[in-house]
Amino acid sequence: MRFFNNLKTDQERWDYIEEYFLGYDILCNTVAESVKSVPMVKSIDKEKSYPTHQYKKWADLDLFFDENDHVIVDKIAALGITIPEYLSTVIKKSDWGDNILMSWPSKNTLICQQDTSDDVMVGFKNKGWHAYRINEVEYDEIKEVLK
Repeated sequence: MRFFNNLKTDQERWDYIEEYFLGYDILCNTVAESVKSVPMVKSIDKEKSYPTHQYKKWADLDLFFDENDHVIVDKIAALGITIPEYLSTVIKKSDWGDNILMSWPSKNTLICQQDTSDDVMVGFKNKGWHAYRINEVEYDEIKEVLK
């Protein structure tokens, strides 16, 4: 963006291009633009995600989780955290939904599969969402976020 916004003369633009081709790190002095927070509620594909409004307690959801995840889910339940609003959450116009095990869109919070890539996790966080991998849940933090 610096090329279009900050370089006013042809000479400044030419010097910028020349420095690039000479191998100088021309981006080192730039600051990444901040990304506005995106409400998760508006990003959920409700037609493809599985709502949990018909369930009342965590035990009702056991059949949806892998046996290996039951220990973590039981710990989350023991903290008194409300059940998620959606399971197998799908994000509109994205393939990230394949990673989301459960979500609380009203709180911009989600828990993903353990093998979710770092790039996807960063993408969630850049949207302003609280994202955790199932085996890396920060229990005190998520309890506070989901109050």
